[in-house]
Amino acid sequence: SLSSSAAHVSHSVSEVLANAEQTLSTADNMVAQIESLSSHTGRIKELLDTIQGIADRSDLLALNGSLEASRAGEGGRGFALVAAEMRRLAERVTASVEDVKKLVTDIHHSSSSTIMATEEGRRFARETTDAARSITLASQQQLSGTEQVSQSVRDIAEVVTQAAAATSQTRTTAQSLKEQADLLSALVKRFEIADANA
Repeated sequence: SLSSSAAHVSHSVSEVLANAEQTLSTADNMVAQIESLSSHTGRIKELLDTIQGIADRSDLLALNGSLEASRAGEGGRGFALVAAEMRRLAERVTASVEDVKKLVTDIHHSSSSTIMATEEGRRFARETTDAARSITLASQQQLSGTEQVSQSVRDIAEVVTQAAAATSQTRTTAQSLKEQADLLSALVKRFEIADANA
């Protein structure tokens, strides 16, 4: 029973170790994915800066176009409308870029928080893995010790059985010797009685 329990504990600990190692591997993969996501958010920020630069230049070109249209007078009125529309478009792009930058910043902060939480999970998984390895080693040693104890108990039981058999045989032999001694004693008494009559 003790040997069976030790084997069960050893098996359970091996499963815990396998699960802890899988958790550690998953946490490592998660960190790699989050770091990749952080790298992509950095690239998105670069693209947003480029778009912002284009919007700023478009706004400046629209302003220059408005000035030239006003100098041209009546003939530049159509160009002034196009320049005004370009400015509104540049302002909308600038506003959208700012919104996307805020979202990217939020994603970056969330990624940082997630990385910290995942690092904590990795640390916990690493500690669990180390503890499970230690417990696995201890349970294997315990299982080996239990098997040795079981073998010793079987050896002792065999010796006790042999001793009981030898004791039984000794008792039988002693009983037989006693019977022979009693018979011999009776025979000796007969000879003594016969001697006394002679």
